[in-house]
Amino acid sequence: MNKRKKRKIIIAPKCDYCGQNNESFIITATQHTFCMEQTPGYPATKDCHTDWLNHKDTNVQEEKEKGLQPQKEKQSQEKEKVITSEERAAIVAKLNNYKTEMKQRRFREKRLS
Repeated sequence: MNKRKKRKIIIAPKCDYCGQNNESFIITATQHTFCMEQTPGYPATKDCHTDWLNHKDTNVQEEKEKGLQPQKEKQSQEKEKVITSEERAAIVAKLNNYKTEMKQRRFREKRLS
């Protein structure tokens, strides 16, 4: 009887952040794979997951700031717009017409039911 040694399976997936193959890794719930080198009791020497999260957060903040700049410009332009008395009178007239129409609809619905 000749006993053979069992082969050890070595799993070294590719990191989604740095692209290296590493035996110590983390898989997130969204199926992202990150490498992490850490000695127990000491902080991690290499942690691609936290680097990825920090990088992702800074990108999101930059995109939000870029998106807000055009909106701020539009708001400043809208603030500069001044409504004349004729425009105001036309708006008030439309509002009064709308109110009377809504009252009539409610009255009709009450009569029918």
